Amino acid sequence: MVLRFCRKGRYAACAKATIAEAQGLTLSRSRDAHRRAARCIRAGFWRRVDLVASRWAVGESGLKTLAGIGLFGAALVGLAPAAAQVVPLPPVIPGQVASTTAPTGVTSDPYRVFGDDAPVFAGLGVLGGLGFRISGSLITEYSDNIARVSGDDDVGGRYTSKDDWIFRPTVAVNMSRDLGRQTVFLSGSIGRQYFARNTMLNSNNLNVGGGASLSLGNRCGGNLKAGYSNRGTQLGTFEEVIPSEQERVSLGASATCRTPGGLSGSLSYGYSNATNHTHDPLNEVDRSFANVNSNHFGANIGYAVGARGQVGLQGSWSKNRYPNQLLPTGGSNRNEIVSGSVFAAYRVGSSLSASGSVGKSEVRTNVPGSSAFSGTTWNVSMNYSGPRIGAGISTGRSVSGGAGGSANYSIGTFFNTSVNYRLNDRMSVAGGIATSNSDYRGLEQLPETEAVRSSKSRRYFVGADYSMSKIFSFSLDLNHQKRSSDPSGYSYDENSILLGIRARF
Repeated sequence: MVLRFCRKGRYAACAKATIAEAQGLTLSRSRDAHRRAARCIRAGFWRRVDLVASRWAVGESGLKTLAGIGLFGAALVGLAPAAAQVVPLPPVIPGQVASTTAPTGVTSDPYRVFGDDAPVFAGLGVLGGLGFRISGSLITEYSDNIARVSGDDDVGGRYTSKDDWIFRPTVAVNMSRDLGRQTVFLSGSIGRQYFARNTMLNSNNLNVGGGASLSLGNRCGGNLKAGYSNRGTQLGTFEEVIPSEQERVSLGASATCRTPGGLSGSLSYGYSNATNHTHDPLNEVDRSFANVNSNHFGANIGYAVGARGQVGLQGSWSKNRYPNQLLPTGGSNRNEIVSGSVFAAYRVGSSLSASGSVGKSEVRTNVPGSSAFSGTTWNVSMNYSGPRIGAGISTGRSVSGGAGGSANYSIGTFFNTSVNYRLNDRMSVAGGIATSNSDYRGLEQLPETEAVRSSKSRRYFVGADYSMSKIFSFSLDLNHQKRSSDPSGYSYDENSILLGIRARF
């Protein structure tokens, strides 16, 4: 009906219907609404429609949530519930929190909030709209504790200095293209980390992702996605900072359908394989023991409550296998994470959203004598994004596995909040806190897998951004991180300053 209006020249009706449909709950129709809005714009009517429809356009495909309706994401596109989401550790970043963003305005940069432990593919989202974009950046960082050692402890023979300067040049490319009602996309970045003093920590950073967003009839949508990364090991993955790299391959698919009555359902599948490459100058540590391949299945069913809310049920099953952790009883170490929960979400206008879930998760392991886990998991999040202020807050309890680090899985509570304020068209400031309390579970017979039994991590940041032009921008960040571990020998404090220069074409 909307498309017929456009063809007949009834552009005002087209614009109104486009806004209404862009605020709908399906993947395929939100994309179609964006295209129809573009037709209205080319005709010279209702220029505001382009802004509204773009806000509800798809921000990133695959197993990610819709950028504009992130509060509905878990129910609509099969995103794994927080209780079993596979994410870097620490901090514990549940799926619904890590990938959910406010619909419009000022939003937070995951790397700024979580530092080196931000999701690997956080910077590779394909923006709504079609075409080609290239960007480059140079991040200069000073850290007073690059080795993450406790107090005045000696850095040992692996390091030249406890503090260091790090330089990270990066070039990134995003491309997407419509093929009829389908969209294909490709994004990637390549860069390198240079350490001024501890040069043995130098490493390449490569990320590539691609896939397709599919329209399956009038009420169904689907996603296919693949990704590859090879980068220096994230500093929170293991207890000690040792020269190493982690290579990760990921595949994903999801499908979502809804009925005219507001009932929706989705299925998703994800696969990932993490391989660790160690370059220990003392030849004492080999981190291939933490290699892991993971399979994840998710399903949910939701029901729309009016035009702004949704309630439903979701469940997931994940299996993580560690091929190099051999058991005396034969075979290799593996665990399964099973979870189920009820969820609810509500949106107030285009700026405020809230969501939450509560359920139960179980961890099953084949290690003789190893303690399993069964308990309540939950999360609550709220996001606001206005013309000048953007804010987010999230808290919960989750179970995570498959990170390819020293913990086979972890159980933790988290609290994260951040605020951005746009001073004017050129300058904005930000601040926030990311915290986690985690219990780590591993295999006692293997090195490092239970070196730390539990930890409390606190990270605080303040930052500012300045746009010199549409192409060039600068950023400055001050960070403090404190980790309290059991045993205490793995506790540390770290302060850092980051200066960033970015160019977008």
